[in-house]
Amino acid sequence: MADTIPTIETRKDRLRQTMLAARKAVSDPALDAGIAQHAIALLTELLGDWPQDAPPPVIAGYWPIKGEADPGSIMTALNATGQRVALPVVLSLDVPLVFRQWTPDMVLETGRLNILVPPETAPQLEPDILLVPLVAFDPRGYRLGMGGGFYDRTIAALKASKSIVTIGLAYTAQAVDELPVDQFDQCLDWIITEQEAMSMPTRYAVPSV
Repeated sequence: MADTIPTIETRKDRLRQTMLAARKAVSDPALDAGIAQHAIALLTELLGDWPQDAPPPVIAGYWPIKGEADPGSIMTALNATGQRVALPVVLSLDVPLVFRQWTPDMVLETGRLNILVPPETAPQLEPDILLVPLVAFDPRGYRLGMGGGFYDRTIAALKASKSIVTIGLAYTAQAVDELPVDQFDQCLDWIITEQEAMSMPTRYAVPSV
């Protein structure tokens, strides 16, 4: 009997386990500092090009778990310059994420999936620029996530109503030649590692108003 061809989801699951271990093995504050340096440079450029007659952009970070690249210093630097920063909140397992405003002195609460989130009293914001965690990425800008589909749903929903910029944060060790993808997978505009900021083939340009 011929061997069964693995489904895309099976291939993703197998690769996810391998790359989660690879990410955990290299996760390090020194590498996070390199990522932050490149990210702040890119964000400074994007914000400088943002249309002056457009509302100031909201920038979404995330609270890192399981060895994800830590955007904490990026978020703190943005907040210090007056930018509005938000964190994602899981309300349900099958709907897009929502985002609540974050400040460095905020006391966070434990949300769904045991992820720290701003309290319900924090203003809900809609991001224009998203810093996105990932398990693996490829040269096309595709990302492999944790398997819940939260960011793919969220990015698709945001893109349906406006232009956004998506920036994946990762370690160089998370790169693969080609990810298995399906029709729901969303490409990122940029990938930033400790070595460089890489523009993806589908790179998004700052919108004009």
